[in-house]
Amino acid sequence: MGRTGLTQKQETFCLKYFELGNATQAAKLARYSPRTAAFIGSENLKKPLIVARLAELRKKAEDASVMSVL
Repeated sequence: MGRTGLTQKQETFCLKYFELGNATQAAKLARYSPRTAAFIGSENLKKPLIVARLAELRKKAEDASVMSVL
């Protein structure tokens, strides 16, 4: 587990979900089984550590957007 408490697959899922906005695709790209990707993607979006990581990514993106405007 990394500094965020997430496994590498979960971190990859977060980054891909943030980029694509599609939980099934993000799960597939994070190397979860294609057969269970839809279920895993949905379940991941309910996990507190993943929800927190996605909020952190959103905040960083907002901060970067504000800084580029300034």
